[in-house]
Amino acid sequence: MDAPLQSREQIEPGGPGRVQVALWVMAAVVAVGLLTAVLGWERQHPHALFGAPAGDPRQGEALFRTKRCAHCHPTGGGGGKLGPDLAGEKLGKPDRLLTAMWNHSHDMWDQAEREQIRLPTLTPEEIGHVSAYLGALPRASPDTSSLKP
Repeated sequence: MDAPLQSREQIEPGGPGRVQVALWVMAAVVAVGLLTAVLGWERQHPHALFGAPAGDPRQGEALFRTKRCAHCHPTGGGGGKLGPDLAGEKLGKPDRLLTAMWNHSHDMWDQAEREQIRLPTLTPEEIGHVSAYLGALPRASPDTSSLKP
């Protein structure tokens, strides 16, 4: 009489479940290693992914005026009234500024067309300066004058 067939778990100690776990652990170790390497590289090259170098807030303020951003956008009370007060926004990093401009570009273009305003163009270096300027602005405090005690 033939011996009954043995299951794989009986033949291989630990069974196939152990092999899968070992593969998942190896994949996790590789993923953590890659993430650590990317984060280390990003720390050494903070603006490489967005192409905008760290900027100078003073140059950014000058650009904000000469590129006529202030025509539409107030910054803490001074400036135009067509766009939002950028002192109240958290746009101190180039990626945040670019994202905000992209997400609101349709509204900005429509408003500029209605007002016959030519939208400015900015180089990556200028974006870095304007971002540094916006990041250096004190955050606008909310207007509480209309609130009832």
